[in-house]
Amino acid sequence: MSSTEDTPSVVVVGNGAAGTLVVIELLRVARVTRRPLRVTWVGDGAPARGVAYATGRPWHRLNVPASSLTLAGADRTFPDWLAARDSSALTDPDDPRDDRDAEFAPRWAFGSYLADTLLDVRAATDRSLVDLEVVPGRAVGATMRPRGVDVDLADGRAVHGDRVVLATGPFGVERPPGATDDALAHPGMVVDPWRDGALDASGDQRVVLLGTGLTMVDAALSLARADRRVRLLAVSRSGFAPRAHSRTPGSVVDPVVTPDDDLGLDEIVDAVHLRIAAAPDRWRDVVDGLRPVIPGLWRSLSLDERARFLTEHARRWEIHRHRMAPAVADELRHLTVAGRLQIRSATVHEIDAVGARLVVRLREPTKGVDDLVEVDRVLSCVGAQEDVTAVSDPLVRSLLREGHARPHPLGLGFDTDPDGALTGAERRLFTLGATRRGDLYETTAIPEIRDQAESLARLLVPEPARAERSM
Repeated sequence: MSSTEDTPSVVVVGNGAAGTLVVIELLRVARVTRRPLRVTWVGDGAPARGVAYATGRPWHRLNVPASSLTLAGADRTFPDWLAARDSSALTDPDDPRDDRDAEFAPRWAFGSYLADTLLDVRAATDRSLVDLEVVPGRAVGATMRPRGVDVDLADGRAVHGDRVVLATGPFGVERPPGATDDALAHPGMVVDPWRDGALDASGDQRVVLLGTGLTMVDAALSLARADRRVRLLAVSRSGFAPRAHSRTPGSVVDPVVTPDDDLGLDEIVDAVHLRIAAAPDRWRDVVDGLRPVIPGLWRSLSLDERARFLTEHARRWEIHRHRMAPAVADELRHLTVAGRLQIRSATVHEIDAVGARLVVRLREPTKGVDDLVEVDRVLSCVGAQEDVTAVSDPLVRSLLREGHARPHPLGLGFDTDPDGALTGAERRLFTLGATRRGDLYETTAIPEIRDQAESLARLLVPEPARAERSM
């Protein structure tokens, strides 16, 4: 493709699922609009995988039905893609009941579907129209230029674009709550549960899992399968584990409330509780019916009301909104009934190393004294670090230091405008997914990220007539 000054250029930083979705949509929109485009894709991992879809364990399942995950640029729907696969590759050989949950495929399968879709879209794209350059590397900074942005790489190179999309995905918590320096240096302290070997276990080990969300579920199933002698204790302040999807498909319902109702937080919560109380067996339909309007409801609340939601209601919402596949819930329940997994509500006050062991100091809400638990290993399953000021990633630190980005007032990702543009970057830096949580709240699942990627592509690749009107 010949290079001209009026050819838009976009740099996409991150080649996990979010970055792959952005690239797919940029290529697709450019093909549909016949708009010339240059895309530079920077990443230091396997495309389309990231943390979530890199796992090859068949019991690490999607927590969204396959029917909700079809991509706009794909030649086939995700269910059709799954149907064309060898069924033995999609089932768990250790679980004869595995075929009951075909709607909740192993997570690696969606990563493969995403990668196949990328290949299909690239193959269908006119290379004289769209230039895609894949640049292996890690972005460490961004320099604003009179026209566009230079993205600085760790090896000293720089790539240039008119606009930049940060598709970094969620950042990990680098220091688990209460961990001392000695604990962090201990071989039994696992900060990243997805590093190689972290989910292996052998012998009569006792393990504490910090957190009781979906990451804990993944870790518990893997550790318990690795050795039946392992005993697990999962702790969080709430002690709430995710709820399960139903094996019976639900029905689409209208949202209980909408932003147009102009309600306060307490009125919204009351309306949802009343609807569920009227039909308790259909609570999943009520929760899923709210999904499309959550960003609007979130934005309609004052900052104080949003902060109060986070304190008073967020955890209950999360466990009902982000659910386990039924087979996963069955296995987790069997572990608890057998006494191999205990889930407790407790605050972690300290984790310290004492000889070859780790000692976790817990305090339960109803107890006035601390409980000391001596274990072989501690796995951090606390989820994402949403406060970008606590992230050591050099690109994030550079953006904050130079004033090209600022944290959201609630500590939920970056402060962004409704299009995902970072405040302070003159609409030259955009983001999507987990880093937009402060603006959208519901933004971490693939259906939401897919829609954000499409909206960004349409914004960054204007139709020719639109571009001419703006000149």
